[in-house]
Amino acid sequence: MTDRENLTGVRVIIPEGGASAGIAALGDGPSSVETEGLAPENHGPLVHAVVLTGGSRFGLASTTGVRQYNTWRSRAAAPTTGLALCP
Repeated sequence: MTDRENLTGVRVIIPEGGASAGIAALGDGPSSVETEGLAPENHGPLVHAVVLTGGSRFGLASTTGVRQYNTWRSRAAAPTTGLALCP
């Protein structure tokens, strides 16, 4: 979903079977959800979704729907495992 007038949007990537991931949080005020497991020293589990948002921190709320979807589809081990957001 993209709002071209306000330059906001959300993109969700759901890899089949999970995927390895890392993070680089750059910019003036990046916000994130559940990214601690992606740090190299933590060697977290596979991720089951990546949510990319832009324009504001309001995009963080979109992770709730992705968690619910992954739980419903039984892709994630638990509702709060393997979800990363990189604005």
